[in-house]
Amino acid sequence: MGLLKRFISQGCLPGKFLFGFFLAFSLSTSAQTTINVSVAQSSDDAEEEVATGNLDLTSTDLELVTEGTTAQWVGIRFQNIQIPQGVTILNASIQFSVDEVDSGGTSIQIWGHDSDDSETFTTSNANISSRLRTAASVNWNNIPAWTSVGQSGLDQRTPDLTNLVQEIVNRGGWVPGNAMTFVLNGSGERTAESFNGDAGRAPVLTITADFNRDSVPTIVPNDNRGLPFIYYMADNRAELYAVAPDPTASPLPSPTVINTTLAGSPVIFSGEGGAFRSIDRTLYVFQGPDPTDSSDLYALNPETGEANLVQTNLVPGHVDGAEFWVNNATGEEVFAVIYQNGLNGGADRIALFNPNASGGNPAWSLYDGYPIALSGALIRADGISWDPVSADFYVQNDNNVDYYVIDIATGQTTFAFTTSLAVDGEGITYAADGTNYIEDENVAGQGRTIFVLDTDTGNLVPAAQLGSTGDVEYIMGNLGSRNDAGDAPSSYGFAAHRLPILTSAALTVYLGAVAPDSEDPFVNFSSASSDDNFGDDEDGVTSSGLDLNGQVLTVGQTKTLEIQTVGSGFLNAWIDFNRDGDFQDIGEHIANDIPSAGGTVNLPVNVPTGAVPGTTYARFRYSTESGLSSGNSEARDGEVEDYRLLINNSVSCSSGQIAVPLSVLRHVHATNVIIDQSVGGQNNALGNNGNNTASFNNNNDELVLEMEQGIDSNTPVTVYGEDGDDFDIWVSSSATGPWTQVGSNAQLDFSFNSPIDWLYIRFRRGDSSGTEDLAFVDAKVTTIEFDCYDDSDNDGVGNRVDLDDDNDGIPDCLEASETISSRFGWSLNNPTGNLNMDYQEDTNISVWGLESTNSLSASGIGWNNAASRVTITTINADNVSEAISNGDYVEVSFVTGNEVSQFALNAVQSGWYLPSEGDSFYSATRYRQGASSSWVTLSEDVFHTDDGSSYAMFEHSDIGPIYLAANTLYTFRVYIYGQIDDSPQSYSVLDDIYFAIATCRITDSDGDGYYDHSDLDSDNDGIYDVLEAGHYQSATDGIINGPFNDNGLADSVETSPESGILDYSLVNTDSSGPFDYLDLDSDEDGCADTLEAGFSDSDDNGILGVSPVTVNADGVVVGEGGYSNPRDGNSNGIFDFLEFSSAPTINTQPTNTVICPGCTGSFAATADNADTYQWQIFNGTAWIDLNDTGIHSGTATANLIITNPTVSDNGNQYRVVVSNSSYVCLDDASNMAVLSVLVNTVITNRRITYRANKN
Repeated sequence: MGLLKRFISQGCLPGKFLFGFFLAFSLSTSAQTTINVSVAQSSDDAEEEVATGNLDLTSTDLELVTEGTTAQWVGIRFQNIQIPQGVTILNASIQFSVDEVDSGGTSIQIWGHDSDDSETFTTSNANISSRLRTAASVNWNNIPAWTSVGQSGLDQRTPDLTNLVQEIVNRGGWVPGNAMTFVLNGSGERTAESFNGDAGRAPVLTITADFNRDSVPTIVPNDNRGLPFIYYMADNRAELYAVAPDPTASPLPSPTVINTTLAGSPVIFSGEGGAFRSIDRTLYVFQGPDPTDSSDLYALNPETGEANLVQTNLVPGHVDGAEFWVNNATGEEVFAVIYQNGLNGGADRIALFNPNASGGNPAWSLYDGYPIALSGALIRADGISWDPVSADFYVQNDNNVDYYVIDIATGQTTFAFTTSLAVDGEGITYAADGTNYIEDENVAGQGRTIFVLDTDTGNLVPAAQLGSTGDVEYIMGNLGSRNDAGDAPSSYGFAAHRLPILTSAALTVYLGAVAPDSEDPFVNFSSASSDDNFGDDEDGVTSSGLDLNGQVLTVGQTKTLEIQTVGSGFLNAWIDFNRDGDFQDIGEHIANDIPSAGGTVNLPVNVPTGAVPGTTYARFRYSTESGLSSGNSEARDGEVEDYRLLINNSVSCSSGQIAVPLSVLRHVHATNVIIDQSVGGQNNALGNNGNNTASFNNNNDELVLEMEQGIDSNTPVTVYGEDGDDFDIWVSSSATGPWTQVGSNAQLDFSFNSPIDWLYIRFRRGDSSGTEDLAFVDAKVTTIEFDCYDDSDNDGVGNRVDLDDDNDGIPDCLEASETISSRFGWSLNNPTGNLNMDYQEDTNISVWGLESTNSLSASGIGWNNAASRVTITTINADNVSEAISNGDYVEVSFVTGNEVSQFALNAVQSGWYLPSEGDSFYSATRYRQGASSSWVTLSEDVFHTDDGSSYAMFEHSDIGPIYLAANTLYTFRVYIYGQIDDSPQSYSVLDDIYFAIATCRITDSDGDGYYDHSDLDSDNDGIYDVLEAGHYQSATDGIINGPFNDNGLADSVETSPESGILDYSLVNTDSSGPFDYLDLDSDEDGCADTLEAGFSDSDDNGILGVSPVTVNADGVVVGEGGYSNPRDGNSNGIFDFLEFSSAPTINTQPTNTVICPGCTGSFAATADNADTYQWQIFNGTAWIDLNDTGIHSGTATANLIITNPTVSDNGNQYRVVVSNSSYVCLDDASNMAVLSVLVNTVITNRRITYRANKN
């Protein structure tokens, strides 16, 4: 809680203060204010002889109104009467103190000087009596005797002077702070104390008026920030200087200068205090010599230099400092002024003014209870500034500057800190960035400079050139101003857009849906992420509807951006395509004053072929102001948004291929020295040379380095140097902070993971003795590069990673002819010292797993292979960065087999037989594909040392299985560094290098030219493998309906997504021979799957259609039908090709049958394995199927019924064809049976029987 806030909250704000020139205020419960003003200087009380008009300004007493026999006029002047014009005066009187006892009869008449602002007395003749007096007067008759020296009571108090005071404050020119004079004349003598006799007992004017003073608002911290700007003037110069401080700039910013004028003529301001008021963006400065009893306030336009008088006599003394406090949420303001005690010396005063009219109080009225005298550790100050973070006010003395906190409720000052350098320091201020600034006129030997001051440590950092050759007495920061700011790294320069001072003011021009908030443009330097910290307002730019931050730009391609604008304005945008840390290169200004009336601007961005891959930044500025530059400028309104992007190489992949991102580890080092404070050999800390160091010899030695590129959070970093040396280490996205500490007394070599995104790293000596040596900084930065992988099933997963290259649900290695899961390597054993690959645990490795291998070799190290090992006699590098830079490595290479799929490199290992013999060392392993310049890091800092065994093994791959392409050269390098002399031997040993692989051998089961793992019908039977596999998942055109995710195997066939483990087993229906997807008769019933599926096989070879067949790129037969849902003849839910069945067999043949005309008879047959009967009749040429019409019924059953035949049916020939609906390969036809239709030879009618001749 701020000091004033605590004071007020405890009920301690007094109703009355006595101080300096005895001015105070008090409040009653009604709207009344009482002020008490004492005579403040020698010339403000005087005596004038009536007879001669001669004046005495130095009398040690005031004889009212006769001195002996000499009649006198007496004049008494009171300064800085803080009474508003025209208010009702309720009571007024002057209190005297007795200087000498008097008892004679005395009566006095009192007038006021009828003047707006009564001047002090001079020795000019009749300077009291000649003054125009008020129409009203007051008689003080029969004054009681004054009987005791020092007496100051009712008898020494005038009657009510209300009418006199009322007449003066009713004058049109009266303003608070003016002076008021009273003129006395009459008869008799009363001797009162004068200012020259005893200033503490000089006359006091008390006025009670009908108005209330405003209470000081609660002084709260202010977290609004903006672009810092500093204004100042030099003594005896009609010039106003202005500069935007930037500690990161080289050279430091120099000020601009304009002339100051008043009514068109040059004007010089002699005050030593002034302040920037953010509400109206105006400077308020004082005119008043040193010393003075009155200072006038002027408003000064910072853009034109034109001045205007605001108020005369605002303070009764020479001003030493001023600062505005503003509450950006409420608009409340306080104008704090430090000034000298008139002409009288002693403690300075602090006065707090309200710049705004409030109720009956005009603008620039004092707040209740002010001014107050300074007390405590410092009573004479050279300036004042307000800390928006702590809400404390600081005052200071100049030269080797000491800062003090001042309790503005009491005037009490307390020592805070001393600046690290002895500087001039007459001017201090806070600016919109919330930072304290102080000026120096080369006292510190760094030229005329404005410094940033760290109020925690007193440390000073140059931020701007002071310019001017005059004596600068005060500086004015734009405290309370608000800006939206860019948040790209500092090399791009600040970009600021003005925001309204009041946070409640509506914004009408900005980007996106969320209006911008305020930031300090310098502290805001980061990795385009700081605007996300306190309410994300970076929402104005998208691509394909997604936030632009982190999106990829591909070299040579076009990316369309959607920029959402609010209000009418102009859009400017830049992208740093060549990643050189600025937006100044040709083609980087991607949008130039594009007008918008609000809504979406669609911006196609062509990424040039010369764009440099890696992390880069984009900036978007939208404002009513056109022609904005990319950086180091402030726009009058609008918003800026910065985004971090990733530029990728253009990958021209062939049809059927995809671009696959690969993580590549780079070692990034410092490239620039930003700040060097007395560090020896500071440039030795750049790059990665560990042989030379930067030396820190004193506690104040400090070094700030800029890295080659921004370092992302969580990036591992190592600081190298003299082992055990101590440093305090910080990182920041800005060269001036804020700083995040990563190490305190951190001993080198020191490693840490980046807690934030940063670009700058700061070092300070960590202990108080000795020299600390810093070698270099090494950040392990992972970047993304791309390679083309075949993707035969177009599922977005490259074949070498894809577990199922045709998405049929059968993993590739199950569709292979054989597999390897084994190791091979260079053991140097067979024979001794052999540098060729001489070890394999599976002979298939050399048969089909690898096409070839190359001999082991080395570079940059001393080595030999005389024994069955690599004996390393010279290791030059101390760390991995040096080893890579030097090229210190052992190398092996091999070409993968031409017949492989799914070649997984599961481990890279080395061995050491008898590790007790030889010095320990470190290694890092990298590999590349073909002749690529990109090396992929497998491991770093592998420690080769004695583990107590007879054979130590070391793992060289930290990144899991690596999937290699077929028939491709791969080169592996083991970098050697960091040798430790920890054995009797003078060498180290790298004994064996092994590779553990798992791979599959491709096969083409149906011989159609397409290997099974990419063939949707591996046996060409017209049935998709997806239907024959046994997982029964939904599919379209032989491909499972996904999803496939990262491993290319359908989630629906895995135990869990990405597990790679099947939740089914491949089906082998007949439990013999190949799996169904390769079996031409899956149920082994003698009927080919093709036929049982309902498809054609004219040449009866089990292959769809007529061979030789034509297949497409998916291995599917074309032009022969097939591939529809297979047949299920008995509708039992099992495809016929998967259901074992037998051919039907007739076991009871039909026999010849005799039926008389008009009679009924039948033919019967029985069959095994038949569920279908079809009776046929022979028409003399062919057998014709019967149906149930005419004399025939039961034509589809085992019994054919003949009903009412005629003689014409005699001799009909019939047979039955039986079939099995689940066995389409064979039917069975019965023997022929003949129908005879014969007339009866015996006829009985009416009991008479006739026998007819049958012929």
